Amino acid sequence: MSATAPSGRPRVARRALDSARSAPPGGWTRRRIAAVLAGSTAYTRRVAALMLIESLSAREAGVVLGAPAHEVERAYRSLLAELTHALRAARLRPAGRGAARARLVEVPVSLRRAS
Repeated sequence: MSATAPSGRPRVARRALDSARSAPPGGWTRRRIAAVLAGSTAYTRRVAALMLIESLSAREAGVVLGAPAHEVERAYRSLLAELTHALRAARLRPAGRGAARARLVEVPVSLRRAS
């Protein structure tokens, strides 16, 4: 008999879900993130590096950058909002290139005068 989690799911499935959540992002996600980072300022990229990679607080990052903590926090929140928007917008688009092309096909229409 397999062990179950409090949710009722088998523990193996729970581990699989946890590992899927922590898996690195796929190709389209990486491209979206790269596009947002490429469009951001060097200052914003430094803030992201200090806070996400170096695990500094906004106050500590501000000391490193010579900027007030509220300015660092604003840049960080702005970047996160842009990333969230880019990733959500990508999910709303059609899955493949064929789906996008299908919308661009011109359909001949014959018009007639209303009487």
